[in-house]
Amino acid sequence: MIKSKEAREIVGSVREIVANVAPEAVEKVMYGGVVFELEDLTPKRLFCGAFVRKEYVTVEFDRGVELEDPKGFLEGAGRFRRHLKLYQLEDVQRKNLEWFIKQSLEL
Repeated sequence: MIKSKEAREIVGSVREIVANVAPEAVEKVMYGGVVFELEDLTPKRLFCGAFVRKEYVTVEFDRGVELEDPKGFLEGAGRFRRHLKLYQLEDVQRKNLEWFIKQSLEL
């Protein structure tokens, strides 16, 4: 089970990365987590979101199936979405979260 302090730190790191690489993104509390939306697009696009689960924090990508993932970190079998599971703060760097967020923004 992930500790609430660690989950807050991971979500805080996700928020910080998004703020740095996509300052135009709007942060909203939705669907039981924090989502990041590009409002300047028509239609608006929720390009990623962070959600605290029992064992980890998941960062979900709306068009994750289109992201490059040479190390196989992304999970999911849906038609479009993929997600990263972050079990500890070190996973943010180890799983190269910033690179995935940047890719998602470029789609």
